[in-house]
Amino acid sequence: MALAFMSLGVTEDKNVNRRGGWVFRVHGELCHLIGSLHPDDGNPPSYAQLYIYDAHLALAQRLNQNNNLSPHTIDSLQTMLLDFHPYANHLKHAYEVLDQYPDASDANICLCVMPGQD
Repeated sequence: MALAFMSLGVTEDKNVNRRGGWVFRVHGELCHLIGSLHPDDGNPPSYAQLYIYDAHLALAQRLNQNNNLSPHTIDSLQTMLLDFHPYANHLKHAYEVLDQYPDASDANICLCVMPGQD
């Protein structure tokens, strides 16, 4: 989860796990929760919020939240994501654009994804 963009939002149907085996069954719809791209006051950034920060600060935050992970491995994986994952690149670009406007009080960022290109 240290490199996740979002968390899973679902209402789990727990009635199926009364006897033997474990089944993950969704009741209703499955969604991805991305939340705000800016953390609430006093809270550290997480998930997609870390992709709009400087990569070195994001790495330090990931390691602070996951102290059982190898710094070298997380650094390598983060570098791969930033180099090759299209959403990471879009969010990284958003960081660079927002950095040019430090006095902007509010900004909206939209990712437009064509169906079938997730």
